Amino acid sequence: MTRPDPNPPRNSRIHQQSRSHEVPLVILKLANWRRLNGILDAERKKHHTDRLTHLLSRHANVKMRLEDSRCFASEVLRLREHCRKASAKTEARRHFEAFLFFVMSVVECEMYLVNDLCSLGIDKKKGSTQTVLRSLGNNVKLSSLHAVLQKAAGAVWFGHLKQMRNEATHQSVVPASGWIPRAEGPDSLFILRHLDKGPSGGFGNTLEFGIGEYAKRKLAKVYGLVEQMERELVVWTKKPGN
Repeated sequence: MTRPDPNPPRNSRIHQQSRSHEVPLVILKLANWRRLNGILDAERKKHHTDRLTHLLSRHANVKMRLEDSRCFASEVLRLREHCRKASAKTEARRHFEAFLFFVMSVVECEMYLVNDLCSLGIDKKKGSTQTVLRSLGNNVKLSSLHAVLQKAAGAVWFGHLKQMRNEATHQSVVPASGWIPRAEGPDSLFILRHLDKGPSGGFGNTLEFGIGEYAKRKLAKVYGLVEQMERELVVWTKKPGN
């Protein structure tokens, strides 16, 4: 699938009318990601080890997946304005599903990075959020990082996003149900049925949401999580012995 333009033109009359009511799509400043990347790059220049090269590659994957996620979220926002057309509705659904895949991949890439950087020793086939969380909980030196991840993993937004990605991946159930005007701007209303009740709480048998607003808000949540974790990793790497 071709990566869409992350900043498509927004010249439609509908967009101009609704823009002032909308939450903007998050800008990926990546301040803490850049700080950690600078630390790892400086270490590699001094020591030239395969481990540091590997860590930098892992770290780059996090940034790449965030950028991919923003691209697809941006495309969903562009397409939703034309969702009265069946073809545009189908394209919006496709890009929304791609957004779900990539935005959860951000979290997974961050888990791989934490596992390798902090030498948790988790098998790469078992590096789920919960596995990493348990391992961090067993290390008092990583308590701050554990607290950040634990708060996110226990939040409703995180459990819901994970379920959404799994549903779209394995059952392809993100059907469009119509187009609606909203206070935040025009959006396409989608329905996802039969969500299972997970540890973060149940979501009922039917959930309705606007795909544009959903993509914007969840991208902001995942980006915020990554930046918090990167901040804690910066602090951890600067401690003697790490």
